[in-house]
Amino acid sequence: MLGLPPSGVARAIHLVAPLIAGTLLAKVVKVLLWRPLLQSGIQPSALFRLVFASATLKFVIVLLIAEFVRRRWFRTWSFAWTPIIGAAGFVGAKAIWALRTGVFTVTDSLIITTATAELSFLYLLFRADLLLVSTAFVAAAVAIRWLPPQDRRPPAWSAWIFAPLLLFLGFDLAYFRKTGLGGQLEVLSLLLGGAPGTVGLAASELDWQSIALVLAPLAVGLAVRFILLRIDSKPRALAGAGTTGLVFPIGFAFLLVVPPPRLLPDYVRFGDNTLVSLTADFVLGSLRGGGWAHARQVAEKSPPIFDARLETESSQSSRRNVVLVMLESIKAAATSLYAPFPSTTPFLDQLAREGAVVDEMYAVAPRTSAGWVAILNGIYPGNSDMLFLWEANETKNPRSQSLPKVLRSYGYRSGFFLPTHLVLQNDEALVKNFGFDDVISLRLDPEGQPIADSVFRPPFDYVNYFGYEDRVLLEPTRAWVRQQVATARPFFLAIMTNVGHYPYKVPKGGPNTPFPGAPTAEYNDYLNSIGYIDEYLKDLVAIFRQEGLLDNTVFIIVGDHGESFGEHGPRQHMGQAYEEVLRVPGILAGPGIVPGSKILGLRQQIDILPTVFELLGITLTGGKLPGLSLLAPVDSARRIYFNGVYDATTIAARQGSTKFLYNFGRWPMEIYDLSSDPGERNDLAHKRRAGAVELDLQVWHESVRKALTAPPD
Repeated sequence: MLGLPPSGVARAIHLVAPLIAGTLLAKVVKVLLWRPLLQSGIQPSALFRLVFASATLKFVIVLLIAEFVRRRWFRTWSFAWTPIIGAAGFVGAKAIWALRTGVFTVTDSLIITTATAELSFLYLLFRADLLLVSTAFVAAAVAIRWLPPQDRRPPAWSAWIFAPLLLFLGFDLAYFRKTGLGGQLEVLSLLLGGAPGTVGLAASELDWQSIALVLAPLAVGLAVRFILLRIDSKPRALAGAGTTGLVFPIGFAFLLVVPPPRLLPDYVRFGDNTLVSLTADFVLGSLRGGGWAHARQVAEKSPPIFDARLETESSQSSRRNVVLVMLESIKAAATSLYAPFPSTTPFLDQLAREGAVVDEMYAVAPRTSAGWVAILNGIYPGNSDMLFLWEANETKNPRSQSLPKVLRSYGYRSGFFLPTHLVLQNDEALVKNFGFDDVISLRLDPEGQPIADSVFRPPFDYVNYFGYEDRVLLEPTRAWVRQQVATARPFFLAIMTNVGHYPYKVPKGGPNTPFPGAPTAEYNDYLNSIGYIDEYLKDLVAIFRQEGLLDNTVFIIVGDHGESFGEHGPRQHMGQAYEEVLRVPGILAGPGIVPGSKILGLRQQIDILPTVFELLGITLTGGKLPGLSLLAPVDSARRIYFNGVYDATTIAARQGSTKFLYNFGRWPMEIYDLSSDPGERNDLAHKRRAGAVELDLQVWHESVRKALTAPPD
């Protein structure tokens, strides 16, 4: 093979053996870690039955028995006899069956059909991994081919050549264990770039299981290399090396020519190999974007999708107070506002009866800071790259108007209260750009430890990496509200909760209800954390009741994004655009809201700023907003859009009951009919053409980029 003698082929195999072993181990561990549905997981007994019911495994067992017989009693026979004997045995079994049934067919066989389907699935699952190791082997063989014969034996240290890649596969496994997602180039760049708070967040997730996963591919790879070196010392070790080596270049060519089959989206995402994906993102990223030339041209010629340089006017003399509460990681389906199970939010249920519930409220992206921008600026924030660039431009040259900035011109005092720190990526800069008069948030010392002060202190619990439980804000809220009442100023108060965030730790004294329908202990904790937030909201509204402000205060309560528990593979909320991470609760209550009403139609976080304007009698005279007031009816044909968190991962749209997910070519576009398939289990993309929608999503994506990065006048 490639002009190498068997010894050279063996050296190439030895060289790439650690990468082969580590790569295949990583994929198998991912499959075993995966829980495909929230309602059920892979149990050991079920996994055992699944494996041993495999038609492919039955074929393999037959071939192994045939090979054992050949080696034991027919050593002079060629290995080629093994598959011949296996095929003859299969035909003989079919013949015996034909004698009993009177029907003889070889091609129309359930076991062959089943095995073919299984092999197609395995091909999809391991294609990228096999492509990686085949490429590595061919590269190693070429390198050894051009070495002088005396240098063709790789030195002992060559076992460590792939150590960085194996460690990266280990980090990818640890990341997958927490999130159900494969590593992405942007995640890696954030970690390597030292974005504020990112390294600390990653370090807070380390435990012994994560450390074991980080080291597992490297440990297994080195062990395999050691075993091969011991085998290589035996005289007959190289006898089959030449034939074995042919598998790699032939397999490499086959993998390039034969495309993977289309399978369900649940499985397709497992076909990725993180190293292959990162290489493709790094090398081919610009080429992938080159296919969007038409979409860019359309976006450039179209009017701006929004313009955040707002100008307003108002003739209304009386000023209502506005309290906006953004709920951390609360999905609509986990509240009793939208589902009979579970009974987690009795206070929100009551508040909805006194005000209005938004029937279908959506986040713009599964990221908290993206929700802030959509709610407070009324614009689409784009993906993480766009949001970073927009924030940097705003810091240098502030142009965008926000709710705090607009309301200040009408005499309002504004405050933003968070029980968390802002030392994560660009959160602190974003909050500064919003222009709040007062901000209360947790501060960290240079070592990243929380600083105790008059607000953030025991007996309140520090519940996660981000900060404290939500009740830590109750007394500061009361004091701030009293101060505004004393100065006779209307106010706009925004509050962010925290307890709903992973790892869903319920503070001391919080609810500890066993929910019979909860599929896992973690999900039960999540439901109890929502119950805690519901109790906190009851205490929060009580402050305004005690201060006599309910008749003049509008409450807007909305989720920042939802949360996933493996319904489609991923967990938490990053890197996806399914209903569980996008559909959130939405409630309005107070003067100007019809009690007991339901706000129908597709609504989104960008609709909140226009709603506040309408409630306060403010008219937009300049700029352009993409959202519509929640108090006005919307067209049934309205199409709303969603961004993934990271660049070139996912963008989506919903129109009517149809949901479209565009995956940037990583796997095929997905289409769901939510009226009959609310869980997004039945992908209709193979039945419906979506070329026009795909172009529309690309144009929208580029239009958001254009609006966010428009140069100053």
